[in-house]
Amino acid sequence: MCGSLRNRNKHRSGVITYDEIIQRHGSDVQKKMPGHIQRLSWTKKELREHQTTALREILTLAKERTVFYGDALKSVDTQTFNLEDLPSIKPTNKTEHMDRWDDFLTVPELSYEIAEKHLERLRKGEIENPFYNDEYLFIATGGSTP
Repeated sequence: MCGSLRNRNKHRSGVITYDEIIQRHGSDVQKKMPGHIQRLSWTKKELREHQTTALREILTLAKERTVFYGDALKSVDTQTFNLEDLPSIKPTNKTEHMDRWDDFLTVPELSYEIAEKHLERLRKGEIENPFYNDEYLFIATGGSTP
């Protein structure tokens, strides 16, 4: 997601519409586009530095904010981790994600149960806005078996 949508563009009723959310996402993408275009001319060294920094940031976030990666990365120093170290992290699979869905979340107020209830309300037509709390988008897929 391109950033938090909470408390942005609220109607007088306090509810943001789906169209406003989509418009906000488009605006966020447009604001970030110049930086993405600039990256097309980066040197190999600049790209590598960016990748390493981004990798360290996401590993730190995952380690600090999720139960699953808090355990899986407990012995990993995320501040010195490099791209070459990636094979040392055991990949996950669909079964693991489904069995421990809540343990992968970085937002404490969300859960598998909340996602399922929200998707069910969408399926039944009880609500139109697919964004839970005008901020989070849950997507159910048919997927494939592991």
